[in-house]
Amino acid sequence: MRVRLHSRRAKRLRYQHLERLDPTPAGRFFSCRSDFLTASVASTASLTAMLRTTPLAVFFLVACAALPAPEVVIQVEPPTGEQSQDRARIVAAFERAEPGDTIRFAAGTYEVGPIIRVVTPDLTLLGHPDGTTLRGGDGFDAGADFGIEQDAIDALGVLHLFEGGAVVRGLTFTDSFWGLLLGWHFGLEWDERMPENPGGFTVEGNTFRNVRNGIRLTSWGEARTVVRENTFEDARFGVGAIGSGITIEGNRFALLSEASQDDTDSAIAIGGERVAASSSDNLVAGNEILGHRTGVLLYIDGARIGTGNIVRDNRIDLRAEGGLAGVVLIVRGERGADGPPAGGLIGTLIEQNAVTGATWAAISIGAGCNDSRVVGNTFSELQGPAISLDGSGTEVSGHAPDIEIRQAETSVQPAAENP
Repeated sequence: MRVRLHSRRAKRLRYQHLERLDPTPAGRFFSCRSDFLTASVASTASLTAMLRTTPLAVFFLVACAALPAPEVVIQVEPPTGEQSQDRARIVAAFERAEPGDTIRFAAGTYEVGPIIRVVTPDLTLLGHPDGTTLRGGDGFDAGADFGIEQDAIDALGVLHLFEGGAVVRGLTFTDSFWGLLLGWHFGLEWDERMPENPGGFTVEGNTFRNVRNGIRLTSWGEARTVVRENTFEDARFGVGAIGSGITIEGNRFALLSEASQDDTDSAIAIGGERVAASSSDNLVAGNEILGHRTGVLLYIDGARIGTGNIVRDNRIDLRAEGGLAGVVLIVRGERGADGPPAGGLIGTLIEQNAVTGATWAAISIGAGCNDSRVVGNTFSELQGPAISLDGSGTEVSGHAPDIEIRQAETSVQPAAENP
């Protein structure tokens, strides 16, 4: 039964307590007052008894504490086309933001570079329905050789979200060395600092165009990181990830320009090295990959073990000149005393992928990548074997009977690290 307080005395008491306790804006005040007035009780008698024994201020605060915090949306002022002004407007929005806030961009193109670094966790970034583009800089060439000059690289970056929990939706990143950096990243002045929340990113429905690195991320927290339904066009390295609990699904990768291709590019690379203790429980599923030299690369250094990774239902077309391999598992770095790697990728499932046009091997499993299961994949227009094996205990099943399986002396080792 719902009971409303109608007496003038109750109203007077209520407003006196509100003035004393809560000088917040009217919108928040009225939302609390409404819930207080419509509090559900079993009967009028129970409400009367409660008010006699409980100070009204305490009753009011308990009622309001149960309400969800109001969503805070910070609007970025519209772009001007002038780099210093556009960048300042974005920085101002991030400086106002607190954990849990939403930053909504206006329509148009913001000139951003150099890269903007943000340490506030749990932010949501939203593009405008009419389209929001964030540009790194003029004259960028995704195929150029940048070397390792950090200042020059950062001058053509867009965004770096250091803490986890961020959501990024509906933005276009273009003309940049770094499109979107998430989490810890090597080569920065704060290398020794680790994120407090190293995971739980969500990146979906964005476009990365003419960038050297679309998304680079590290994630090893309890919450999964999800990269879903994004489009990568002429992104030399689409998604490069370090860590565990990462899902990359339903994305489209296409290298349309020969200038953006070289011997090291990969659409998706997930590894275990540096700050990541492992590379486990990662899922790469339902992606479409066109024109890269390597489709999906899973790697780990020789001192670590990675388990439970899955590569499933991807469509990989490598018919562009020099396409090497569709799915590659490798171990890098330190090796055991007798030659094979001390660490490795164990129990990886590779199933129901379709690979076209590989010149090395459609699927290549390197030394130390043991107990893999390769199930039900399809292959066409290959110049090398369908499957190249250098790991032990691999189970191969569900394929056409005439596919070539080659025991490799040396497995393909595309570059696992973006410059």
